[in-house]
Amino acid sequence: MYQAIIIDDETLFLRHLETNVPWARYRTHIQRAFSSSQLALDYLKANPAIDILFTDIKMPGVNGIEFIRALPIAVKQRAFIIALSGYEEYALVREAFLAGASD
Repeated sequence: MYQAIIIDDETLFLRHLETNVPWARYRTHIQRAFSSSQLALDYLKANPAIDILFTDIKMPGVNGIEFIRALPIAVKQRAFIIALSGYEEYALVREAFLAGASD
């Protein structure tokens, strides 16, 4: 099973993504869901064995781009990083790729 975490400041979307996607079908377990990228960073420093990270790009405080840049090297080397956004701003997508997002 792949271990994954989700980070999104919109609680409704976060819970929807966490509970309504048939994760087991994709051999994935959502280990944790965070509404704050800073909480996720603190968690990942102590628990770097994550295979997939889903992160929103636009969030208050540490946004998704800053979050990806701040990830510990051990996490960046191991995890598949997926940046999510409801905005159609290619500049944000490009920044996410440059920071290390895979998709």
